[in-house]
Amino acid sequence: MAACVSCSTALDPRWKYCVDCGTPVAAVGPVTIPGAIRPEGERRPPVTRVITTPVLIVIVLAITGSIAAFAVAAQWLG
Repeated sequence: MAACVSCSTALDPRWKYCVDCGTPVAAVGPVTIPGAIRPEGERRPPVTRVITTPVLIVIVLAITGSIAAFAVAAQWLG
């Protein structure tokens, strides 16, 4: 296993950069080095967030409570 020329950290042969100091790793021979974080072939679909029913109920109750509180306060002050 090779070591970084800048900080002497052990390097994985697939890395393009040192994970500790960010120094570019020189490729030795005709080896193709994939991306430092994830190889190009691995693409994950984007994460989608789904609001569940309990969360929607809490939001509706909070809005309803706020409207009721403002109505009571307006009646009391008015």
